[in-house]
Amino acid sequence: MVTATVRRDGSSKFGLDRRWGTFPAISVAWRLTEETFMPDLPWLTDLKLRGGYGISGSDNVGNYQYAAALGQGGNYSYSFDGGEIFGATLSRNANRVIQWEEIKMGNIAFDASLFDGRLNLTADFYDKTTSGLFLPFAPSLELGAELNPSGNLGEVSNKGVDISINSINMRGQFTWTTDVVFGTVKNKVISLPENADRFAGDGWQNRVYNITRVGEEIGAIYGFELDGIFQNWD
Repeated sequence: MVTATVRRDGSSKFGLDRRWGTFPAISVAWRLTEETFMPDLPWLTDLKLRGGYGISGSDNVGNYQYAAALGQGGNYSYSFDGGEIFGATLSRNANRVIQWEEIKMGNIAFDASLFDGRLNLTADFYDKTTSGLFLPFAPSLELGAELNPSGNLGEVSNKGVDISINSINMRGQFTWTTDVVFGTVKNKVISLPENADRFAGDGWQNRVYNITRVGEEIGAIYGFELDGIFQNWD
């Protein structure tokens, strides 16, 4: 069983020459229990292998990043003819090349049903890479804007496995089922602008709690290393 799709998506968050993106995907599945070479196992109700690969896009970024923005109000006032006049200034530069964030994902999985469907197992191994990650960047100060525009500037990898187990313990007037879900994920930053570290905090007294660094996970805890626990004065 093979399924293939192609999406053509457009978003008004990007300029006219970057507005549209094409995102293909393909998936395959093989039900082994329907093959003649498969031995007849009374406890195995169904066994299926499946896999897939696809590309999708994200436009999860602020509006109109491709266009310059103006700000006005009391912060930009000036005196004219003896009175105060509200003015306007460039608040954000345009990024005309911003485009879709691209997500490439592949997976291999199996689904098994045992004991006439009373026990069902699913394991899914996946590898996802997000490129063209939306990140703010600081243009040259000589350009005179207050706010930093966003651009396609980073790449992140996520790898892991999802496992689910479902059992039907009792059937009839009283039904009892059990569901167990387990998952792992390994997050890794592949690239950042100029491979520079990025810090995040609450802004209070310039405190920093998290760091995003190439080769590590996003938003890792940032702080002093612990030498030990204070016990006494000796």
